[in-house]
Amino acid sequence: MEVERRKSKRISTKVVANCLRSESGDFKGKDTILFTRDLSPDGARVIIRGEDDIGQHVTLILHLPSLFFPLLIVGEIRWMQDISASDCRIPNIKEAGIKFVKIEEPDLGKMREFFASREKRLVFSNF
Repeated sequence: MEVERRKSKRISTKVVANCLRSESGDFKGKDTILFTRDLSPDGARVIIRGEDDIGQHVTLILHLPSLFFPLLIVGEIRWMQDISASDCRIPNIKEAGIKFVKIEEPDLGKMREFFASREKRLVFSNF
């Protein structure tokens, strides 16, 4: 049985993000669009395309639906799983877990507001 290691609650949400890959802080110039499956203040589970390595640092530009300006977050790829179907025309599709390692305080505050608004919606939708 696998032990849950997350500190924060995740919410299932589809958010569009740009992913900039870097090697030792130097950008390779690759910019990929990805989508989140779920999100927490500590990390995200994403669908991504490309050749990435566990432990690689990426910069995410998250476009949260309630914000005008995107959030800039540095994360580390903690795990990856190939989810490409054998008959898929788009190869190299992976699900990945990204742990957030650097978020500036203004962006962290905006993310907390986003989660608070989502939790309120969940509470009101239960009535």
